[in-house]
Amino acid sequence: MNKYTFIITLFCSILFSCQKESVDDILDETIYVRHQCADMPAYVHGNQENKTLLVVIQCAGSFGLSLRDEHFNNRLEDDFVVVYFDSRGQSMSQGHYKKPENIINLMASDVSALTKVLKHKYGEDITLFLMGHSLGGLITCEALINNDLQSEYNGWINVDGLLDMPSVKGDRTELLYKTAEEQIDIGNSVSQWKGIQKVLRDIDTEDAHQEILNQAVIAYKLIAENQVVLGNSSIERTYQTIIKNNPITWQAMHLFNRPENYVIDNDYFILNELDQITIPTKFIYGKNDFSVPPEGGSDAFRKISSTEKELSTYERSAHHPFISQGGIFVQEVKNFINQYK
Repeated sequence: MNKYTFIITLFCSILFSCQKESVDDILDETIYVRHQCADMPAYVHGNQENKTLLVVIQCAGSFGLSLRDEHFNNRLEDDFVVVYFDSRGQSMSQGHYKKPENIINLMASDVSALTKVLKHKYGEDITLFLMGHSLGGLITCEALINNDLQSEYNGWINVDGLLDMPSVKGDRTELLYKTAEEQIDIGNSVSQWKGIQKVLRDIDTEDAHQEILNQAVIAYKLIAENQVVLGNSSIERTYQTIIKNNPITWQAMHLFNRPENYVIDNDYFILNELDQITIPTKFIYGKNDFSVPPEGGSDAFRKISSTEKELSTYERSAHHPFISQGGIFVQEVKNFINQYK
């Protein structure tokens, strides 16, 4: 071996050795949680150097990796590990089980099982934070209160959480009316907004859940077209949807498993138990969220017993503030974790 070969070999050895040390701190793996006849994947990504994990429970009909866009990938995962969970009956989860008496309770117990698996695999000394979006907000709240998980988590982040189904019905109609008046006053899509108002006047809001949602879909399109809310096309999110996730399986699972129907049919709410939440809490709602209006979030926030709690309402967001205003969203989440880890 001549001196040049030796120098090149030595350089490569040092280079790859350094690369390996840095890669060792980065988690990029999928683990499975088997609980109550279901196998549920958790996609684990990020920097484990400070042993801090953010567990994300997504809304019904979606999939865990739907949140993993450029903001999560490049900013949150630089400092923390993010665990994107496919809940029971959602996306790539599998299993064969009887329809439970209370699907929300069962899905909350799945979060408890996931917590135990994470501590077993990554160490009892890890620091955990819990985030739930929409129905995931209800599931995580149920898990914290009724599965005694507050001792396991340093903080809870509730994003557009569906915590009080009875009030959501009226809040949706009121927000649609209010937004219609605002948009008509400034001359945006006047005929369409008046059409929404007419439909809402002619229906019984107590018995017309689907029709109100239909009007909400029209309203979402209008506020997007008129740039009331911000849009964010994401190459990373598209990759997660089509390549990392199987969209056919995802949609099939959504078709046959709809836990939100249980919430709707039973007027599910957990407001009376929110005073049991004592850990640091962060609420984030979209001002223009016709699915889970922010008024319900404010009511729920006031009932939390924790003395360390924050509420943010995003002016240019609807039901997905992590998409509409992703930069602000991730920074607030990052600040919250750093404050309480």
